[in-house]
Amino acid sequence: MAGAKTTLDAIAAKITAEFPKPTPLSRALTRTVNRLIPAEPDAFWVQAEGEDIVIYVLAGSMVHEVRGARRFEASAGEGEDKVPPPTSSSVWKYRVIPLTSEAKVSCDGMQTEAGTDFEVKEIKEDWRFDLAADCVIEISATAPAADSIEFAVKLAAAIQTAHSR
Repeated sequence: MAGAKTTLDAIAAKITAEFPKPTPLSRALTRTVNRLIPAEPDAFWVQAEGEDIVIYVLAGSMVHEVRGARRFEASAGEGEDKVPPPTSSSVWKYRVIPLTSEAKVSCDGMQTEAGTDFEVKEIKEDWRFDLAADCVIEISATAPAADSIEFAVKLAAAIQTAHSR
């Protein structure tokens, strides 16, 4: 289908949304995702972790992680001439974490209901994925936050599949 939006396009849009304007890092992260991530992954999650922007992509039994630090963004009130500098570098890291039977997942949740018909007003979930000794993914989500919950649920299912192997 011509012009159809792919998952990689959706990931690029989420990366771009994390920046007030295009930066060397936002462009580098998008290029890295387009080069190294399978064309149609199962799910993804983009989040800010301190100064880092992290992209997690679930593809089968692997989690791809792309991480970059925001070093060239202007602070509020700084002029356009200060960032990016005439020559700039963006530093990022990429790794693939296989889902093994050692991976652990946990979720703490809270559901708020109201009215005599017990209508669910809000669901909050705090997910923790211990994938390897040096890889922990934490996701806090409030439904309906489809991207984060979809990624968490699909990653939990993939870990369960790894445990059944």
